[in-house]
Amino acid sequence: MNLSITPSPQFQARQVKVKYNDIKHIPNVPCACCGKKVILPEQLAKILGAVSRPMASIIKSGSMNGWENNETIWKILQNFAQNNPKQSLTSLMIGNSDEYKQLSGAVSTLAEERCKSTPENTEATRKTLFQSIIANSRNKMRSSSVVMKRMAPLKSYIEGTKLEVFEQLEIYSQKYPRKTLTEIVNMEEIVKFHKMKDLLQRVETKEQIDFHFSNIQKLINSANPQSQEVFDQLKEEALDIFAVISDPQMRMLKIKKLYQAFLKQNNCEKLTNKINKEIDQIPLTYITKDAFFVFAHNHDFDDNKIITSIFNPVISTFEHVIPQSKNGEDRMKNGLVMHKDCNRYRGNLPYEEFFEYHPEMPKNIQKQVNYIARRILEGKLIGAFRFWPMTIAKTLYQYTNGAINLDLTRHCEKGLEDTEQRIQLRNDFITQLKNDRNNKISKKQELQKQIEALEAEMNGLGNVVKELNSENQNEKRLISFYESHIKAQKKSKPE
Repeated sequence: MNLSITPSPQFQARQVKVKYNDIKHIPNVPCACCGKKVILPEQLAKILGAVSRPMASIIKSGSMNGWENNETIWKILQNFAQNNPKQSLTSLMIGNSDEYKQLSGAVSTLAEERCKSTPENTEATRKTLFQSIIANSRNKMRSSSVVMKRMAPLKSYIEGTKLEVFEQLEIYSQKYPRKTLTEIVNMEEIVKFHKMKDLLQRVETKEQIDFHFSNIQKLINSANPQSQEVFDQLKEEALDIFAVISDPQMRMLKIKKLYQAFLKQNNCEKLTNKINKEIDQIPLTYITKDAFFVFAHNHDFDDNKIITSIFNPVISTFEHVIPQSKNGEDRMKNGLVMHKDCNRYRGNLPYEEFFEYHPEMPKNIQKQVNYIARRILEGKLIGAFRFWPMTIAKTLYQYTNGAINLDLTRHCEKGLEDTEQRIQLRNDFITQLKNDRNNKISKKQELQKQIEALEAEMNGLGNVVKELNSENQNEKRLISFYESHIKAQKKSKPE
């Protein structure tokens, strides 16, 4: 083992500083809600940076003109474009360059100026301003063929309507390889095609909804012919739930509960299974890939907005187990990793209620904790991360009154064994350092004695030198007397 005073890497874990939300930056983490892998924000940012046009081109196109009014920010952007003519603004962020630090400082100053009367809004304003700059710098990307090719590695993370949109864009990028995504979305023939399909799809969806509600009405009427007025009211409430609640699983379960309460009240519970089957066949949403293209055209989506709209739902976010609205702390022990959409669906609902709509979540929480715990034991996550499995288990157990009791037996047993080994390694290292220190102290003491002996010998020699110098002085005085006496005698003799 190295006896150098500088500790080897395994002894430096305690020096690593981890922020509370760094857990959302662990790659390939399964979402605590749905269990599917999350995309890291930096993954998407890196690819967006690669397909965004250079900053010099963006400024030339006029996309950043709104920032001319702020001299400091505008000068930083121009300097970056001039010094890095082939790079996008995202590369400045990812590289954490001096220009990025200057830009960040300038944005913070602007946010403080705008929030003098409401300083509590400064941080939110700073984020909004920075996001605005980034969005402006990405509103024009390279050709669709390049963009879709670079985005391909992220395709496996999306599903449903967003996957259909992505695949449709892949088809268009092959057909119109030199056009940008914005140009494709706004092509007249494509706009007409998707508007027509969206209209037909909405009509078809409405017909399906009406058909299944009609079947539900027939079932209820067969058991209670006097229920027409009540049924109409139930249908309106169900359609309100359908329109207001964005979480598909929550939406359908609430509609089922609505009808179950009515059936129970009217002694028609035998119809529950049949009505649930009809509800299960109701389309989950009006939103299709055609609706996306129509919406993107109508709302002037640029390239950046098109791409982020596809991938944002599965971006990694920090999920507060105890919601912030209920004094939940910004600490790692209060955090799980969730998709952005899953986090939005949960909101601040108590887990006991949220689990009703997402019964698979406790299993997926265990899956996430197992994944992170494994990486910790592999040494890929160090520092504060090592405490996370036990602290999050405690938070979940307390917050859910024991409903979630994570099994960390294997992790703790292996962690205990590894920790004991690390302690032994450290103790051995400390022992060797102490021995090395003691040896050097002994050598120092021996040298000190030699130094003292040499100093004593030097002092003795110094005294001898003083004595000899004193004798020399006496001899010189004697010589002076001799010379003076000789001179005096010569003067006294007659010539």
